[in-house]
Amino acid sequence: GWSHAFGAHQSRVHDLLLPHTLHRPQPPTRQQAQTRTTAKPMTMNDFLFFTCVAYGLTFMIKDALLFKFVREPLRERSKFFSSLFSCSFCVGTWSGILLALADAQFQGSWDPKIVGYTVIKWALAAATVSFVLDLLTQKLEQSLDS
Repeated sequence: GWSHAFGAHQSRVHDLLLPHTLHRPQPPTRQQAQTRTTAKPMTMNDFLFFTCVAYGLTFMIKDALLFKFVREPLRERSKFFSSLFSCSFCVGTWSGILLALADAQFQGSWDPKIVGYTVIKWALAAATVSFVLDLLTQKLEQSLDS
């Protein structure tokens, strides 16, 4: 009742009396968030999390038993898939693309400039990290086997 009406009235008086620069910034509305013109910067924590997720996804697609029932028939039927599934850089690229598109969906921003930039950035980062970590993993496995 009264407190709600008074709160709304007080807010309007507050807006009239105080200069705009003294207001605390309000979070963007959904529409404003969807029309962002710059990509959200990636923090170091975001990057570390992303690299773990990208490598995990790459490993699951390329080597894990979980997807063997899909991976092996595709390898046998197509030289393309056979080459793809033997290349951690290639699978990492596609993992990065999938993660970038998932991020765009969760952020609610489908601005082509932002999505395009994010896809390129994440695809290259995921490919590089997947390649390096896969190479290190193979070397570690070789040293443990000998």
